Amino acid sequence: MRPKILLFALITLSLPCWTFAATPQWEIFEVTLETAAPIKNPFWDADVTAIFTLANGNRSVTIPGFYDGESGGKKIFRVRFAPDKQGTWTYRTTSTIGDLNGKSGQVEVTGPISKGGLTRKLSTPRIFFRADGSPYYPVNFGLFPHPNNSGGTDIGPARPLDFPSEKVMLQFIDLMGDHGINMMMDIRVLFQRSRTINDPSFYPPFQVTDPQTWKIDRDRFSLAYFQRLDRELTRAREKGLFYTLQILTTQAVQKGEFTWTHSFYNRANGGWLEDKNGDGDADDENEYYNLDDQTHMKYVRAMLRYTLARTAAYWNVMYRIGGDARNPNSGRVIEPPLAIKWYSHWFSFVRSEDPYDRPLTIGRALEVVMNEVGSDWNPVPDTLAADLQACGGPTASMNNSPIKDVLRAIAGRGECLWLNPDYSRPVILYEAPPMWKRKDLYELMRKAYWVAFASGYVWAWPDAHYEVLVGNPPRLYDAEFYGVQGNPPILADLKRLSAFLADVNVDLARLAPLRRLVSETEQDVYLLANPAGQYIAVFPFGGKAILQLADAKAGRFDAQFYNPRTGEYQQKFETGGGPQTFNAPTAEDWVLVVRKK
Repeated sequence: MRPKILLFALITLSLPCWTFAATPQWEIFEVTLETAAPIKNPFWDADVTAIFTLANGNRSVTIPGFYDGESGGKKIFRVRFAPDKQGTWTYRTTSTIGDLNGKSGQVEVTGPISKGGLTRKLSTPRIFFRADGSPYYPVNFGLFPHPNNSGGTDIGPARPLDFPSEKVMLQFIDLMGDHGINMMMDIRVLFQRSRTINDPSFYPPFQVTDPQTWKIDRDRFSLAYFQRLDRELTRAREKGLFYTLQILTTQAVQKGEFTWTHSFYNRANGGWLEDKNGDGDADDENEYYNLDDQTHMKYVRAMLRYTLARTAAYWNVMYRIGGDARNPNSGRVIEPPLAIKWYSHWFSFVRSEDPYDRPLTIGRALEVVMNEVGSDWNPVPDTLAADLQACGGPTASMNNSPIKDVLRAIAGRGECLWLNPDYSRPVILYEAPPMWKRKDLYELMRKAYWVAFASGYVWAWPDAHYEVLVGNPPRLYDAEFYGVQGNPPILADLKRLSAFLADVNVDLARLAPLRRLVSETEQDVYLLANPAGQYIAVFPFGGKAILQLADAKAGRFDAQFYNPRTGEYQQKFETGGGPQTFNAPTAEDWVLVVRKK
């Protein structure tokens, strides 16, 4: 765990003097302001911002503040700033409330204690980098488990599921981080499927007035929800986990399992949208997607502004502004022109409000496109039921097909995305299709993560409708379902994948799927290569393959097999360039690493 750093400075309002503090680069410096002034609704009736200026005068950032409750009879406002440059920053507040206006101070930004948030480079757009310039490859859990209306009917008896407590969610974050997983996705909106709100600190983001009937106050945000979210983001940051927060989604207004009747958007629950055409939801063009509805725009803007003001300073946060918008299993399929108009608007809005340009996603059931929205929005054809279809390529049932066929479909989809210029960005699954009927589940999952990696994108945990954790000590529920002692073995496999990526000494940023360099294989082999003469080949079933290495005149190569089941390397050997034959040590899965000497 990283050392704890004092990240706030308390402003004494009665004193005009400067307040001094220090914080590391990219971490959170928090200004806390207090006022006893009467404010009818501090969420709406008080604006606070602070302008932070680097001492040399060539960098200035305006940071919005937010209301965070009361203490000692005074209202508390905070401004969170994550400085991207070292040096001395000064700040001065501006507010509609006299007590909060004109407060000033400075912060000395010291050397970093982390690698910072995620960025992208035009030269290598398909991979993320950390703020310090180091490459980042996600080892992704995906959506944390979520219920359907009846409970966990996917892999167990029907049973109502409570909202996960804060303790359980922190244990879940610890479990992920301790196993090398460095990305997870928020899906708490789907708890609208539950019959009642049994823990308002988990969901929804508005103050709950009647948890039994899902009634909310649309003019007040839930401090319990957002303060708990702060603690979960902090724990995830300590564990090195990037956390994608879903801040806007049609899933909140769809019918059926997505329970429009429980939506905080629903006017009947205290929200502001109506089902105008009586079809049991509010996901039509003149409802949720209506940019001309001023009341709708007012409340969505307020919700996003408050969320961004509280969370954008966390370097490990990312944002999702869409979900299942083109998934026919989730309600209405949104046509591209409408989706482009809607997402482009909110993409621009979030960019204007987020001073750090955190990654943005538009997610559907089976893939997510990171960081870009616009007129080139061109989704891959949607996947139906539990099948994977790769742009007209191979199809496989995740529940019934042989592992070899499933892996071919996974690879075909990745290679199709790689060749599509509209997808020249990181591609990360939010969830894999359900595959809970398979007895070879964990073997398939391990191989799927590796084959997706070798095909240019990032795999995820299967769609999971059950408890987050069970038992003491806590473990993932599917281990109980399959009768596994402790946690499922895939967690150890992902920890080994994470360690491999950290230590492999290959330029990951310039790797590309190049199966055309593989020939005369006994079994399928999936290959990544880069211009530096570096190769990573995944052999899911062992066997022999000929790899076309760089020309023999380029010199000699070191080669070594890695065992993804144990994390151990075989003895290194030397080989020449040109076509070379490689034999996996056994008929199990192996990973070959070849580097030019």
